[in-house]
Amino acid sequence: MNEEKLKEKHKVFEALLGRKKEEFSKISKYQQEQLNSINEADLDQSEMIENQRENMMREMRTESQSLDHLKSEINYLEDFQSFSAKTEVGPSTIIKTNIGNFVVAVPEHLFGVDGNEYTGISTKSPAYEAMVGKKAGDKLKFNGQDVEIKEVV
Repeated sequence: MNEEKLKEKHKVFEALLGRKKEEFSKISKYQQEQLNSINEADLDQSEMIENQRENMMREMRTESQSLDHLKSEINYLEDFQSFSAKTEVGPSTIIKTNIGNFVVAVPEHLFGVDGNEYTGISTKSPAYEAMVGKKAGDKLKFNGQDVEIKEVV
């Protein structure tokens, strides 16, 4: 694999890490705003206010679970060290196919890097399970689509 492909791989992983950090920051900020709102709320003991506070606290617990999950994804991406050459689909590979480009790391919706679009998938995803071990030129059927692996980086 040439130096250019390794640089591309590094850029894709950096972009994915940046997106996850941005999402973490937005959720953290929102959660802090909610907490401040709860703390500043009128201490009226009416049932309506208590229900609002309970709802806000429930929402914050849900957001905290999201934050914990995002933090583990960020840690995974920050700990990622290997930008080595890969010839078959496995963890930390970029897979270019006729239906799109995938990065095997953490789940993420479509994102762009240098004019190319990628979708993040985990090693637990059905797409990964269908492609693991495949090489450039291999063909498979996934979700009723014919998929050709054009390149593995």
